[in-house]
Amino acid sequence: MEQYIDQLSREGRASTASSYKDSLVAIRTYHNRQSVLSFSAITPVWLKSFELWMTGNSRSLTTVGIYLRSLRTIYNRAIEEGIPEKLKRSLSVGDSGQFGLTNIFLTSSSPA
Repeated sequence: MEQYIDQLSREGRASTASSYKDSLVAIRTYHNRQSVLSFSAITPVWLKSFELWMTGNSRSLTTVGIYLRSLRTIYNRAIEEGIPEKLKRSLSVGDSGQFGLTNIFLTSSSPA
């Protein structure tokens, strides 16, 4: 994510870079910087827990959605750069191979 933020900054996309930085700070804070957050650790359960933590810390569902959209972009870029197939299958929806983060994680119901 840091590399992508740098790329956005170099491209003069300061506002987008700032949004990704905010997402990164929230993810790091949630993860407690205990260790590197691997892509395989980002499961539907992790996503739902992150959502609950964010909303429990007075963040709106809109903010949660923005942060998760940033994470989804980074995940999809990693897939394009060769993350193992098993990780694609662990979070993908349908045959697209893209990270299947949808509004299901932005509701009070459990992830499917």
